[in-house]
Amino acid sequence: MIKRSLFFLFFINFCFAQSQSKEKVSVTYLFQNNSVANKVFEFDASFIADNTSSIYIVLSNTKSKIDENAKISEDDDAIVEKTIDISDGTNVFVYTNLLTKDIKHRSSIGNKSYKISEKISNFDWELIEEEKTIGNIVCYKAKTTYRGRDYIAWYAPSIQLMFGPWKFSGLPGLILEIYDTQKTFLWTAKSIKYPYKGSQELKEPESSNLMNITLKEFISKSNKSREKFFKIKKSKMPRGHKILKSETTRSGIELKYEWETDK
Repeated sequence: MIKRSLFFLFFINFCFAQSQSKEKVSVTYLFQNNSVANKVFEFDASFIADNTSSIYIVLSNTKSKIDENAKISEDDDAIVEKTIDISDGTNVFVYTNLLTKDIKHRSSIGNKSYKISEKISNFDWELIEEEKTIGNIVCYKAKTTYRGRDYIAWYAPSIQLMFGPWKFSGLPGLILEIYDTQKTFLWTAKSIKYPYKGSQELKEPESSNLMNITLKEFISKSNKSREKFFKIKKSKMPRGHKILKSETTRSGIELKYEWETDK
């Protein structure tokens, strides 16, 4: 296993991006969510990027696969519905801008949606001399750890745009496939148009009806919502019953945030 020089590659990519005209790429990704036992949720996601910004939008045509041989309790449906409502991966957009170094995205807590702002993360990518072909495009392997999950990505140096689906960025080529090592969340390119000559604009979606909030503020609200849900559930338990484990844990894409490193 040989690591490439990240500094050298990023320097070349930066120079390329500065001199390159704004060629765009359009990708349809298949996003798979396996975070609920015995169920797989699949979503198509639209993605457009140029050398300075990208927009990722999850489409509404959701498909659910259920393991018919597995036993599913009555509580599973309630858990699934709540997961879909609060999930990082449904009914969202993610707009990334390299010039401002910002990410704007939409997410929900219960029935209330927010427009969330955060800075682009500094992904610590390990580039590996291993390749495979996705479609007819040669891709190289990379690894990183991001907010509690370890990821493997396959990126295409022939498409020199430093983006990927969702919030992923920073590789010297477009990410065509990425998944965490447990394969709980997976993104795979289904179709690619490059260069993309379509009329669809690359801009942040209209969201004036949403409350603007920082990521830290959103996570604080989300934590309080989970605690409230847990207290209500506890209050409805029959007398004499006890909850042995009161800790609530995250099951979404992001498990732990930078300001929570002391936990």
